[in-house]
Amino acid sequence: MSVDVFTTAFRRVADFSEQRVPEGKTTLQWDLKDKYGNPVSNGLYYLRVQVKGAQSVTRVFKILVIR
Repeated sequence: MSVDVFTTAFRRVADFSEQRVPEGKTTLQWDLKDKYGNPVSNGLYYLRVQVKGAQSVTRVFKILVIR
């Protein structure tokens, strides 16, 4: 499974590929920092979840960051 966070301009700001994500229901915590450790700005982001296997599945979710 891969999980990535993108801006509305589809620039990848974070990914969780380094984390081992178990199968089934799980929770991921994002510290609201980009891949360089800088805090992200307020605004809309997209979370893309891809599960690969016999039947690959991709889902995209919207995330609104407001501090």
